[in-house]
Formats: sequence, structure tokens, C-alpha cells
Amino acid sequence: MSLLEIIKNSDNSKLLDLSCDQDEITLTIAHDYFDKIIRITFPFQNFFSSFSSKSDGICFLSIENIKDTLNVKNGVYIPSTDFGDFMYDVREGNSSGYGLRESKFKIFFKVIGSFKVVIPVENFEKIKIEFLNN
Repeated sequence: MSLLEIIKNSDNSKLLDLSCDQDEITLTIAHDYFDKIIRITFPFQNFFSSFSSKSDGICFLSIENIKDTLNVKNGVYIPSTDFGDFMYDVREGNSSGYGLRESKFKIFFKVIGSFKVVIPVENFEKIKIEFLNN
């Protein structure tokens, strides 16, 4: 099962846990469609999270092209000069892409519910997927 299949069928999933160490972030998700607990581990430089123990965890997963969301100058993602757009990017977690190189980071991986988790992805091949026993 590929990450894209997991994302495509992720409606009514539940983020159970989010943890990070020095260079990896791990999401543990109860995937409703596949009826499995899935652990996804990403290498990261920056990420945004408004997830907390008070969140209900109900979510869906998505991916977005960073360049469709953020401005680029000299090959680096930068904040919008429009204050409203800038504040939108901060609220949505897109600001986690500021300062990253466009040539290296192309995609945002997002977990969206009553909270948001946004992870700029450098290389999909370095993302680890594990299926845990329910």
C-alpha cells in the first residue's frame, strides 16, 4: 500500500499520536478505510502542528504543491507581502515552508481536522510506513 493510497482513502481517519525527535516526526493514524493503525515517519527540517491531547483526532490526509501556496524568490519560499495572505499562511501552517529551497521541497503533507499538521516533504522515498496491529 502506497502513501498516495493511504492519503486518497483517509476520510474519517484519526490521528492518535504525533511525536518527534531531532530529525524525524512520527504520526500514528487509525485509518478508517483500511481498518488499520498506520505509523508514518518523515525526516523533517520544519513542521507545523496545532494537534494536542485535547483534539478529537478526526482528520483526513492531503498533499499540496508548496509552490501553489507560497511565493518564491531566488529559489527560496518566502512570505507573502500581502498581510492577509501572510496571516492565512501562518494559521494554515504553510509558514513551515518559509526559507526552504524550492528545488528540494516540493510538497506539503497535511493532516487536517479540528487541528492541522503540515510537513514540507523533501523526498517521498524517505518516508517510512508501518502497519501496526489493531
